[in-house]
Amino acid sequence: MTTKLKKNGKLLISGEYAVLDGALALAMPTQFGQKFHIDHQQNSEVLIWQALDETNQLWFEAHINLAVDKILSTNNQELAQALLKVLMAAVRLNPDFSNQTKGACITSRLDFPRSWGLGSSSTLIAAVAQWSQTNPFDLSTMSFGGSGYDVAAADQSGAFTYKIGTTAPQVTPVVVNWPFDHHIYFVHRNKKQNSRESIAHYRKTQLNHGWIQEISAITQAMIHVSSHQEFGVLLKQHEQLIAQGLALTPVQEEFFKDFPGTIKSLGGWGGDFMMVLGPESESDNNGPYLPGTKANFTANYFKEKGFSAIIPYHNMILGY
Repeated sequence: MTTKLKKNGKLLISGEYAVLDGALALAMPTQFGQKFHIDHQQNSEVLIWQALDETNQLWFEAHINLAVDKILSTNNQELAQALLKVLMAAVRLNPDFSNQTKGACITSRLDFPRSWGLGSSSTLIAAVAQWSQTNPFDLSTMSFGGSGYDVAAADQSGAFTYKIGTTAPQVTPVVVNWPFDHHIYFVHRNKKQNSRESIAHYRKTQLNHGWIQEISAITQAMIHVSSHQEFGVLLKQHEQLIAQGLALTPVQEEFFKDFPGTIKSLGGWGGDFMMVLGPESESDNNGPYLPGTKANFTANYFKEKGFSAIIPYHNMILGY
């Protein structure tokens, strides 16, 4: 018997950090994600997990016996401990799950490079939650923590707002129709940001309730915006609010002062992806950047600076 699961990656468009304290955030699932094949063919107490990267190369393997809460062998002890923590949390939420893992052989495969930070952990939690028939948000809280928006994105088919609630998160699908979306790119910064370190830094700051409300207002405005110029203003306002709240420098101000469009950090500042709104006039020349076509100004700008992962909006976002 084989079970096949597919979970979506994620991008937090607005509300990074602030979502942890109740701000309304706008999130989008990505076309990139992680697939899971679960086979139940072994007559054994041992669970075998093999993880493949986007090139089908094995990068992680672990043999685990959940009955005794033990890692029998692995090529990465730290990751194996994290996986064991998730699996044991699922067992605590559903004790019957322990029997389902006996003799199971799981193969996971990423659609994206691990350095991209699109949700290798959140897709794992969502998959284990479905497999174990447990609540994914409870599983996330008991294992990796965080706001949980990334776990929500794993099972969404389009854009949604996310807000932490008193008993459960509020996940609301929304329709986002940006007529300027062909000017939007996601550019990877060539380094991955540690989410837990970013959260730890945020927790050291003292923020007021008004700051959270301002972020929420920008999120609402982003959903309904129809003007390229207005969207750029909202991105800049969001960047300034986060920068002031965390005593950090916006990425555009620090590294890309000469770029004529607008750049917004996503997720933990300092790594992963940036959201780039190219100048409105660039489509007058070569049109939007598409694979196999001549790149426009925005793509060329970042290529010349050494960035290789420059992904157009409609090639990244699920449900486009």
